[in-house]
Amino acid sequence: MKYSYGVPMKRLSIVVFLFIALFTPLSANAFGPSAHKVIVRIAYNNLTEEATRAVDSIISVEMDFDDRNLERAATWADRVRGHDSYDYLSKLHFTNLPKWAESYVKERDCLSGSCLTEAASEYLKILGDETYSPTERLVALKLVMHFVADLHQPLHLGLFEDRGGNLIKVRFRGEATNLHRVWDSRLVRVRMGKKGVNRYADELSARARRPVWSGDNGCEGDDIFRDWTEESRSIAMKHAYRVDGLDASGLRGGHSNSGRIDLSEGYILRSARIAEERLMTAGRRLACVLNRAFPEAGEKR
Repeated sequence: MKYSYGVPMKRLSIVVFLFIALFTPLSANAFGPSAHKVIVRIAYNNLTEEATRAVDSIISVEMDFDDRNLERAATWADRVRGHDSYDYLSKLHFTNLPKWAESYVKERDCLSGSCLTEAASEYLKILGDETYSPTERLVALKLVMHFVADLHQPLHLGLFEDRGGNLIKVRFRGEATNLHRVWDSRLVRVRMGKKGVNRYADELSARARRPVWSGDNGCEGDDIFRDWTEESRSIAMKHAYRVDGLDASGLRGGHSNSGRIDLSEGYILRSARIAEERLMTAGRRLACVLNRAFPEAGEKR
């Protein structure tokens, strides 16, 4: 066993995990499928030739033909959530910091290592290590794609008290929902409109194209996942939780007679623009970490 955090991962367990993944339902509390697909499409369009070959080779060992589609594969980590044998995965989609904290401290915020910040780092190491089996690297690729995206959804770095906004009841354009779900999927739909995932992703990909090796992407250094955690955390506290002048952080339920916070159109449109920027940023950064995962990667294709 080469690594351990939270529940140990044995190589045989990972193989079994692949079979179980085909029959487990999608969780409703994860960054929406459309967002994951958009982010991966942006990233793939920014891979180096070497990284493209490596990613294509790794995904080719997938036994489920549908999941050989990289965009669908990016949602795999949500589709396997909820299975009793792998319930430890549910802890790896978020990192909670205390309300007063501005910085991430592993010893305080991820003592067991079972959190989004540390999981992204661990699986990236596996992805770039050729001593692992093709099946193990396939799992790592799926999880890296997924976790980098989750790191850019601000409420995946929210508060334990309100479960990252899941317990904050809101009304979104007449629909009863919660604040986390709004940021997971509803805001993406506002910007995507009727374009569909593919067209929307291609439009964002064109806007997001920039040298993926530059420091402008925020993927330099050894602590990028900590940095991205703190960045998303700041956006959560300054924007996502600030609902029309109300500090909703830590709130359970709503604050009106209906028990829900009515989101204004101004809040929705402002937040949708932020969510779209997070999609583009996540796509560029995912490209950057995938390019760097393969040592012979060169110039952008």
